[in-house]
Formats: sequence, C-alpha cells, structure tokens
Amino acid sequence: MDIYAPDSININPCPLLLWLHGGAGTPSDRSDAAPLAEKLAALGIALAAPDFAFPLAPDRAELRAAVSYCAGLGAKALFLGGHSSGAHAAGLVFFDPEMRDEAVKGGIFASPGIFTHALTLEARGEDARRVVCDRDAPLYHIFKGRKYPPVLITCGTKDSFPHRVEQSSLLAAAIRAADKRAKVELRLFEGEAHGSYLETLLPPAAADFMRENIG
Repeated sequence: MDIYAPDSININPCPLLLWLHGGAGTPSDRSDAAPLAEKLAALGIALAAPDFAFPLAPDRAELRAAVSYCAGLGAKALFLGGHSSGAHAAGLVFFDPEMRDEAVKGGIFASPGIFTHALTLEARGEDARRVVCDRDAPLYHIFKGRKYPPVLITCGTKDSFPHRVEQSSLLAAAIRAADKRAKVELRLFEGEAHGSYLETLLPPAAADFMRENIG
C-alpha cells in the first residue's frame, strides 16, 4: 500500500481517502492512483492506494483488511472510494453492512459499475453480456431501512462504458430510496470521458466532500 500525504507530513491532521484503482482486466496497480494523490495532497487530503486482485470477484476480506489498517492510522477521518472497477470493489465493502467499518465516514465512487462485473460473470462461465445483480454487485447490498454514510458519485457525460451515466444515477436514486436521510451527491461532469476528470474535476470535488463530512 502506498500512502500519500500533504508535504510528506504525518497524516494525523488530514482526512484520508482509501482509493481503489480501476482497470480490471488490464495491467493496472496502485501506482495508477499517484496523479490523483498528488492533486489531493495539494488540497490537504491524504490518500492510501492498495493493490487488490479482481479474480472471480474482489476479495472482500482483503479490502476489509485494508480499511481496518487505514482506520488505525490516526487520520482526521477515513473515506473509501475508487474509480470504475475500483469503485465497484469499494461499493461491495461500503454498502454491505457486514463488511463496512464504522470508521468510514463516507464513500466516493467515480464512474462506478453497480451490477455484477463482466469479468466475474466470465469467470463463472456465464454470459458476460447479461445484466446481473447478485451478491457480487454493489447495488444488491442497498436495502430500504439501512443507514448509509454520505456518498459522492461522479461520472463524465461522455463516458465510453455502456450506460455508466445511467448506472451512476441509479446508484444515487437507490441510496436515496433506501435511506431518506442519506446525503447523496451526484456530479455529472459535462463532456468528460471515463477517466478524463480524475486529475482535474474530481480532486476539488472530493476534497470539498470530505471536508464537509468529516463528522
């Protein structure tokens, strides 16, 4: 796990974002988070970037251990999030009440997939073109009557992934329907593609969201 902090100082005075990189099925690792981390550091936000596997489904125990580790670092507040498949993996931990750590003050989901991932379906020997919502889908874990920490959902309006804008909107609507008091912010960045806003529009939006919801 790589940890980035403003001016390389101790993270204790800073909010901390545990960020899961995207790129399932491609050569990607925690170093992909470095540009975002540098932008956030300039805004006074620390970022922790772990490596994680995306086999049959993300290893929830592995991700939960990363959350527990970050919760013990003494940051001002802990947030969980990710981009694309990383947002999908983060959602499996964030929305499942059996997996979520009470130390997590909010979630940031950039261009999230909310259904069971195509790679998971392929690994099962199922048709990856199907839309499936089961326990390997973040949306599956959102139930009426459950309480959710604040959530920021972002997506570019020109996202090349199929129906990613619609999935982002559906995720926001599902959380609001499940928890009438949930604080849900949906930001659709006009003209932006799947990851084009990660180093420009996302850092200030994420920093503002974290500061407002430190609790």
